[in-house]
Amino acid sequence: MIDIRFDDDLVIQNGDLASVDEPDASGQRIEDRLLTFRGEWFLDLNYGTPYYDNILVKAPRIDVISAIIKAEILKSADGEFTEFEAAIDSRTRRLTVEATIKTIEGTTGVSITI
Repeated sequence: MIDIRFDDDLVIQNGDLASVDEPDASGQRIEDRLLTFRGEWFLDLNYGTPYYDNILVKAPRIDVISAIIKAEILKSADGEFTEFEAAIDSRTRRLTVEATIKTIEGTTGVSITI
């Protein structure tokens, strides 16, 4: 599958929208899903990660968060995890997720801090 490439914004090369091929397209879809709060996108209120339910709570549990994040990642890329790490920095209240997923098209990685 070919997707439109975006970093912080759309990428334009030689006057055309740049594209991204698999497995990088899967990584881009994963990042998009993890950086979108569920209910944020007006065209599909079920798209995104349910941060308000069990992640952004007073006493977050890393095992619950890991299960939620893994499920969201697998919605964007069919494959299996070769590496997965989720950590909460209680001082800065940031969640860091690093994952490597092996898909049919190849291996892709994602690193997100929220």
